[in-house]
Amino acid sequence: MSNFINCLIVSEEDLLCNGTEYHLADHKATPEDALFWIYLGIYALLVLGAGLMSGLTIGLLSLDLLSLKVLSDSGTGETKRFAKRLFPIIRQHHWLLVTLLLGNAACVEAMPIFLDRVSDPVTAVLVSVTAVLFFGEVIPQALCTRYGLKIGYYCSPIVYVCMAVMSPIAFPISKLLDCILGTDHETVFKREELKSLVSFHGPETRRQPHSGRMSARSRTSSLVSNATAGAGELTSAGGGDNPSDQHRRSVLTRDEVTIIRGALELTSVTAGDACTPIEKVFMLSDELTLDSNTRQRIMQSAHSRVPVYHGENRGDIRGHLLVKMLLLFESPASPSMQELMTNRKCFREMPFVKSSAQLYDLLRIFQLGKSHMAVVLDNNSSSPDGVRGIITLENVLEKLLLDAIQDEADNLREEFSQSEGQMTLLNSQRQIYNNGFQVNREVNSLSVARPVARALEADGSDSVQVEVKTTRDTERTPLLMGRKIS
Repeated sequence: MSNFINCLIVSEEDLLCNGTEYHLADHKATPEDALFWIYLGIYALLVLGAGLMSGLTIGLLSLDLLSLKVLSDSGTGETKRFAKRLFPIIRQHHWLLVTLLLGNAACVEAMPIFLDRVSDPVTAVLVSVTAVLFFGEVIPQALCTRYGLKIGYYCSPIVYVCMAVMSPIAFPISKLLDCILGTDHETVFKREELKSLVSFHGPETRRQPHSGRMSARSRTSSLVSNATAGAGELTSAGGGDNPSDQHRRSVLTRDEVTIIRGALELTSVTAGDACTPIEKVFMLSDELTLDSNTRQRIMQSAHSRVPVYHGENRGDIRGHLLVKMLLLFESPASPSMQELMTNRKCFREMPFVKSSAQLYDLLRIFQLGKSHMAVVLDNNSSSPDGVRGIITLENVLEKLLLDAIQDEADNLREEFSQSEGQMTLLNSQRQIYNNGFQVNREVNSLSVARPVARALEADGSDSVQVEVKTTRDTERTPLLMGRKIS
């Protein structure tokens, strides 16, 4: 019995034999065929499309809304224009994400369809891996990472078209993601993060809070060198802006970094942390009079404001004196402290604050101009007697600058303290004679104490003979020369 095969021609490429369907083998296009170049061109466009979508995914989605807001407000002319154009696109975060991913997936999945028509499977795999890796991933992402703002600006029309075309699929998915993950994608820095961020934008050498006060000479040298460097930068910038000058001016200086960090830390510092303890505050009683002794004490304190307390209770502070206004009273006059307290030109009342008060609140109080000095009370005390210390505007500024403020009064105060210590030692352990007569102890000036102390230290004697020399044209501080008594 012979076997018969019944075949039915379905089409030019399909044949049905005994229930089995046979297809004609796919014909590979050759360069002589017109379809070869069409398929190849479509494949190249798909590679470029996949690379564009991949690069925009990295470039656009890496842009933060907060950064775009900052660039829109304070950027340069070109950068500001780029940021304003891209802000509405980036705000639709999930819609943009789904659109770009769908576009990239469509291009990548369609590439093998056209490449199989012009090459064998091995060649198709090699070309696809190479093209997708370099031209569809590496190069586009590297460019968009570096120039994401500019590339996104010029490609924004394409992005809008893609979002509109894919909206039937992308928009519902984006709304679902908004419901699940939320719509807030802005980066908000905490205070500690901001301090670290500011430090990274400063120079390599950053100022650290000093453990002690700088000397006047070192501080002056530092300020002069900074001012000279700043003047050099301004001079070079006047000749023309080049990229190096623009970069140098865009980097924060160490003083700017310190002030910004101090402003951020000012919230966590309280009045009790920054105030001067009441035991170390120079004050006057309201029972005193403005005689020569009181004037001498005020001068030696080198303060511009002196607190006044009632009676013998240093905790009962009534206000403070403005030292410069005491010049209204001539030297022979000795008005009482009560009389000075009634004079609004010389006396000011002081605000009372809790030790837990923040320095920003104190700064607002000082800005009113009524007083630049406040009394700090203990938190558990509601009466003025529980005084913890005194805080001034200078204390607040030192916390803001994270450094001590050195002025001419500090140097003068140190010199007076050194002179008092030296003269106390001289008056207690040694006798000072002027041609056989004891020198009046009221001559306790700096120019007297230091030469005598220097002479005693050099000679190692218990007493020295002092010659007082004064000029005849003007009455100046006596100049003392010491030598050992035989």
